[in-house]
Amino acid sequence: MSLPPPSPFGITNLTSPRQPSLLSMYPGVVATLGFTFAANFPPKVITVEEVEAQRVPSQTHLAVLLALQRVAGNVLASRRKENLSLSVGHARSLLSCLRESFMFARKVNDAVPLRRYMQRVGWRYGMTVPSSSELPSLLPQEVLGKQQYLHVLFTVLVRSVNNAEVAPIGEQDEARKYMTRLVQDTLEEYLAWTGVAQYIEEEKMPADAQQRVESFTPLLVATLKELAEFDNTELQRHMKWLYPLLTDLVMVPNGEVRVALSSVFSKAVRQLLPPM
Repeated sequence: MSLPPPSPFGITNLTSPRQPSLLSMYPGVVATLGFTFAANFPPKVITVEEVEAQRVPSQTHLAVLLALQRVAGNVLASRRKENLSLSVGHARSLLSCLRESFMFARKVNDAVPLRRYMQRVGWRYGMTVPSSSELPSLLPQEVLGKQQYLHVLFTVLVRSVNNAEVAPIGEQDEARKYMTRLVQDTLEEYLAWTGVAQYIEEEKMPADAQQRVESFTPLLVATLKELAEFDNTELQRHMKWLYPLLTDLVMVPNGEVRVALSSVFSKAVRQLLPPM
């Protein structure tokens, strides 16, 4: 760590916090003290200019958004018909906020010129590996938002009709509509990004397809695990659009995806086969 010139007040014994990242949340303090931090390994100097770049946008706010997405998903997925502490209207508003969070993140992720600008000013958020070839992004917010949103919708659909905690029929119909659209779009995009199937026109293929594949893999695995819990009746409603996508996923090389896919066939699709 390099220190500023001796203070006219004789205060020269300045020490930095053990975690420079904490102080980096307050760039005004860093600029005033003139600190320059260096990590032990690998050696990399974090300049005041790089710290200033963290202001746009705040990484603290983005971390809070991830936490809020998890909280919203857990609260909505654990709603019960009896002893509701969250009204239907409030639940719908919260679900809309969750949907808006990943839709906004997607707009940022599709705005490549904006992401290139953020990279030039030193913003490094959302990069899967430290590499100059990757662009900063809000992929974590898009992926987690979609995962929590789908978890809420799947929770509504898999509840037994004989259970007192079942959601109203109208709520199930709405959940089914949104789930179908989002799952279909997600699977088609993933297959296109991996090059397995051409669900996206070549000129519309994002330049960061590989980065998106790595970020979206946990979402795909979680979605397949949710689909594996469908009963016979619910699964039959979706086989027309779902089955072709499932068979295409067989060609995806990722091991985690293939394991999750096998559970869909062995648990859910198997219900549709005639008894042995």
